Amino acid sequence: MALFFRPFGDQPRGVAAGLRASVFWMVQCMESWFPGDAEKLKEYYGKGFREGVVSGNTAIEGIPKADVMRRLKTTTEATSKGPHHKTKHAPYALKLIRPGVVARASPHCARLFRAAERLAGNEVRRLGDPR
Repeated sequence: MALFFRPFGDQPRGVAAGLRASVFWMVQCMESWFPGDAEKLKEYYGKGFREGVVSGNTAIEGIPKADVMRRLKTTTEATSKGPHHKTKHAPYALKLIRPGVVARASPHCARLFRAAERLAGNEVRRLGDPR
């Protein structure tokens, strides 16, 4: 099945209406979530972190990957950890960011979390939890 969408649009075209609730858009790279919780990113990188550079655009789903990576490098280059590096830093920073804070900056992320919670809740109820 072909899947067509409008850039940053909410609804996919080419997908049956009943299945559209199962389509979730992703960010271009996981670092796109980092500006959504600049406070925790600052906590990870520490002194020398330039928060204003990374927190300039809070519409995190629309930031191009190249811009995200450039901003992270500029934001972190004066820290003791040095410029952001995907394999050296991202896994540790990702552990610190708060899903709820990121979800407020990312409507598609929030929608995915709500769907996962709904599914998990249904599974828990099937197992006998009285919720």
